Amino acid sequence: FSSYPTNKTNITAMKLSIGALSFFLASGANSIANSQQLMSTESSSDACGGALDQARHLDMPAATSVTKGEVEHLEFWSNNGQLLRNAWKEYEGVLGNTIDDDSSGETGLPPKCIHPALATAVNRTWDSPNLKNEEIVRSLWKEAEGSQGELYTTQLLTEEGIQWIRQELNKVSNSGIPTRRPNGMNRYGIILDDTVDGAATLSTLTIFCNKLVDDYVRPIGRMLFPDSIGHGDDFETYPFTIRYKLGEDVKLNEHRDASVVTININLNLPGEDYGGSSLYFVDSVDPSLRHNVTFSPGMAIVHRGALRHAALPIEAGERCNLVIWLFGEGGHVRIAPYSAKEQLSVTERWSKQKKLLF
Repeated sequence: FSSYPTNKTNITAMKLSIGALSFFLASGANSIANSQQLMSTESSSDACGGALDQARHLDMPAATSVTKGEVEHLEFWSNNGQLLRNAWKEYEGVLGNTIDDDSSGETGLPPKCIHPALATAVNRTWDSPNLKNEEIVRSLWKEAEGSQGELYTTQLLTEEGIQWIRQELNKVSNSGIPTRRPNGMNRYGIILDDTVDGAATLSTLTIFCNKLVDDYVRPIGRMLFPDSIGHGDDFETYPFTIRYKLGEDVKLNEHRDASVVTININLNLPGEDYGGSSLYFVDSVDPSLRHNVTFSPGMAIVHRGALRHAALPIEAGERCNLVIWLFGEGGHVRIAPYSAKEQLSVTERWSKQKKLLF
C-alpha cells in the first residue's frame, strides 16, 4: 500500500469532529493582571450582544471520551462553528493582535523566538539552498539513540519564544469562547487549525503555526526523511496543543499519528518542572524495544508519523506541548518509500511549493 487506506477519513473526521475544553496556561501575576484588563476592555463588546457575547453564553459540553473522541459533540460544534469564528474575529478587534512580519530576522516569526543557531542555519539555507548549508541545519538535530533514523530532537524555542506562545494561549483561555478538544485521544488542549469548527482561530497563533511549518518544519522534515516525503505529501497541516496533568489527561496510549511527519514542541518554561510524562517510541526494527525521550523547555521532537509512540503517566506538575501533523491533500499519508532517484533535491526541499493541480 502507498498510504494508510483510512487516513483521509480519519483526518476529515478529525477536522470536523473533535470535542471541548479550553487550554489554560497560567503565567503568574502578569497573566492575572492581563486577564483582568482584557475582561474589562471587553465589557463594551459584551454589551452589544454580538457574536462574542453569544459565544460566551453557549453551554459548552464537556469532553469525556478518552478513546475515539473524534465525533464527540459533533452537532454542537457544527451548529456553532460560524458563530465561534465570528466571535474570534470580534475578540481580535478587542485585542489588536498582530505579528509584524518585517520585525524579525527569523523568516517572519516573532523576534528571538527560534534558537539562534537554528534560525541562522535555516536562514542561510533558504538564502542559498545547497547540501553544505543543509548539512549545518542537519547537524543541529540529534538522532535519538537507537531510533534507526526515525526520530530527531533539537532545541527549537528560546525562553522568549515560549513566553510569547504562552501569552497568546493565555489570551485564548481568557477569551471565554468555547474551544474543542484537540483530537480523539486527548481531551485537554485546543485546535489551532482555522478550518475546523471549534478551533481557537486567534490570528497570531494561526500565522505562527503556518510560518513555523513553511520556514522550518516542512523543509526539515523533507531533509530528515527524504524517502518519505515527495511533492504534495506534506502540504496540509493539523496544529493543536495538549496538556497532561493529574486529574486530567495523565497519559496517552500507544498509537501512530495520521501524518507523514510530526513535530512535538514542549511549551513548559524553565522552572515549570513535572514528574514522569516522557515519551516512548517503539523500535521500527525490533518492536520489543522502546526508546524513551524526556522533554526540556522549548525542545522539539520530529518523527515519522508512522512511528508508534505513547506518553507515559505524568506523576506531578503539568506538561504542555504544541503538536503539528503534516500530511497530503485530503489526509493522504504516504508510507511507500521513494527511491533515491525519486527523492526531492535540496533545492526542492527548500522551496515553498504550490499545490499541484491534477
